[in-house]
Amino acid sequence: MSFPGISLEDLKKFYGELKDGEDNQRKFRDFISQEKWKLTDFQRWLDEAVQKKLSKEFQDIVTLLGKRLGFSVEFGYYSQVPGKTPYDGLWENEKLRIVIETKLGTWIRYDINQLGEYLDRVSSERGGNQITYGMYVVGQTEDLGPLSDQVRGNRYVNRIRIISHAALLKLVEICERTHLKNEQVSRILIPFDAVNVGELVELIQMLVEEAISREGPGLPPLLGSPLVEVPKVSRSSLSDLEEGDIVVCPSRPEGVDFLKRNQAWGFVRIRREPRYFALYVSSPIHAITHFGEVEKVAEPKDSRVANPEEYETYGVGKKVIQLKAGSLKELGDPITKGTQPIPQGIWYTTLSKFLRANTLDDLR
Repeated sequence: MSFPGISLEDLKKFYGELKDGEDNQRKFRDFISQEKWKLTDFQRWLDEAVQKKLSKEFQDIVTLLGKRLGFSVEFGYYSQVPGKTPYDGLWENEKLRIVIETKLGTWIRYDINQLGEYLDRVSSERGGNQITYGMYVVGQTEDLGPLSDQVRGNRYVNRIRIISHAALLKLVEICERTHLKNEQVSRILIPFDAVNVGELVELIQMLVEEAISREGPGLPPLLGSPLVEVPKVSRSSLSDLEEGDIVVCPSRPEGVDFLKRNQAWGFVRIRREPRYFALYVSSPIHAITHFGEVEKVAEPKDSRVANPEEYETYGVGKKVIQLKAGSLKELGDPITKGTQPIPQGIWYTTLSKFLRANTLDDLR
């Protein structure tokens, strides 16, 4: 059974007030733990929980988001339970344990030492090799300064972190779009080695390369135009063309099919109409592999791309670069990656540089 658009307020009419150890708690947690829910569902519920002061629901949904970041998760307690450390939630992996404390606002009823004491108790009770940290997840998305100041002035400052629920949702989205590993997520949540800043550089590089690889039309509709056979030529065979600027567009390998089917490229934000087009294909190819002459830059619905709205990167303000019929060529001598970082997004070069280049470095 599906519940599209169901609100927490609607659910509350069925389960009533959530209480530790009662059947309504189990049912609510089972409900939100279903695999069918999208990130937008969680965003809608968390926003509603903040607006309507549903602190227990907020607590459980935040805890569950840890699973989407690759952690094993454990729901906590709504109130004091004899013999238990009353944390709100727990995220764990092989190296890290994060005790979750949720707040709808930035006001802390008890001082920061309470969460610090939970860290000590959990670490002592559970043992193991994990390092135990605490994290406040706050419903308020603005003015986290006062809470940050409280943490900075506390003896547990090196073991407690703060994140808004909005930022947490963004992190989950980044994780799912770029396929971040849980180890990489952990390095974001718990700051890097303050001495070895190379770790930060490595993670940024990985994110940039992944963003580049996701450029292009995205997944195509199930049915589309047939693939067009594209001749393979050397770059020297293009030397008779008039000098002009070339727009270079990055793509995942599967984007080549879109290019061949449509003799066009989309969906990109582009302000000028270049004379030529080139396609850079990301990992594992890392090279400019295709070239064509631009016929026009068009609105998607005015191009030859069928059903453009069905592609995942279709959007307002994005255009299609339509090529002249029969001008698309596969390069027999592709331009491979050099030593410099690949620009993110579309970029430009000239035909003369394109013909002479040994690597992408020569196109700058």
